Amino acid sequence: MERIQNKITFVDMSKGDIETIKQKAEKEISEIASLQEKLLNLNKKNFDDVNSFIQSSVFIRNKHGLTRLICSIESAYNSRPLITSLLLSLFDEKILKSIKDFFSDEEISHIINNHAILNFFHEKGFTRVPEIESHSQIVDAINNDPFIKSIREDNLSEFQNLIKPNHKLIDQEIKNIVPEEIDFIKIHVLHAYPIEASAYFGSVQIFKYLFHEKVTSLKSPKLKYHAIAGGNMEIINLVSSIEGNKYDGDCLEIAIKFQRNEIIPFLEKQNLKFTIHSLFNCIRNYNLIIFGHIIESILFDASFDMKQINEKEKGESIVQMVSRTGFSEFMGLLVSLKSIDLSSKGEVFCCKLKMEFVK
Repeated sequence: MERIQNKITFVDMSKGDIETIKQKAEKEISEIASLQEKLLNLNKKNFDDVNSFIQSSVFIRNKHGLTRLICSIESAYNSRPLITSLLLSLFDEKILKSIKDFFSDEEISHIINNHAILNFFHEKGFTRVPEIESHSQIVDAINNDPFIKSIREDNLSEFQNLIKPNHKLIDQEIKNIVPEEIDFIKIHVLHAYPIEASAYFGSVQIFKYLFHEKVTSLKSPKLKYHAIAGGNMEIINLVSSIEGNKYDGDCLEIAIKFQRNEIIPFLEKQNLKFTIHSLFNCIRNYNLIIFGHIIESILFDASFDMKQINEKEKGESIVQMVSRTGFSEFMGLLVSLKSIDLSSKGEVFCCKLKMEFVK
């Protein structure tokens, strides 16, 4: 991720600086949230509108904006397997030229983590990136095996035709559902049962067929996690009707990772609560929308232990993580919490935090 190598501690920030951060962050947060929402709901019908929005937005004017655009597209790409090709199409010649003007190949390799997107940039002329050359797993994002394709496209008739010669296929683990492993908490998409794959892709017709067939894999403890990742409420409700399939705290974390922001209210009604680690998760997956929701929830939740806000994950506080990644927009929300410790022990990289907001 981009960094400015100016060592500075947050103790240098006055109350006036903090208020300036809050005020100047509001507009950027709104702009990024709007962009992310459009990307997550991208389809063939609205593609031109979303593309026009990006072309006329603040996100293509400078390095700061382009970084936010790239990260938002990558975040959507990681969580929406059915629209990966559409998302990559947003990187048209104009935007790619802007990226080349502002970034070195090495910087691109630090910003992007997804192998398939790195490969896309490699093919578009970003050839001097050592990480790309060493990635043995760079492959297309879609597995076009007929059986997997039928599940992904929710083509029930084709699915039934494919299982006719061997009905046992409906309850056998499938390999390479996606070419690149997504291993997060308790969801493993590289290998999955058909019903798990249908839940992950939100393929409701095939899921309901397998559900009524009462396949043995309905008892899989991972099924609920695939359902949350897929985000289809009809599937989520069916899974919740299975005995022993109670949604838990890990489901909230999966919803954050897979940008399933619309099902957060449903999970909260299950008496599930966010923790400080949810905020870390939001930053890792660039989910600004839920990050803001969690901050607002904390402010109005008298039961939340505010001491948690300064807890560390892998030796790093939330403030230090924001600083390291350079996503100053998250700090614009964090400073709303009076208990947040801005004077983290040791020196941290400000990473466009004070430098961008306090001018």
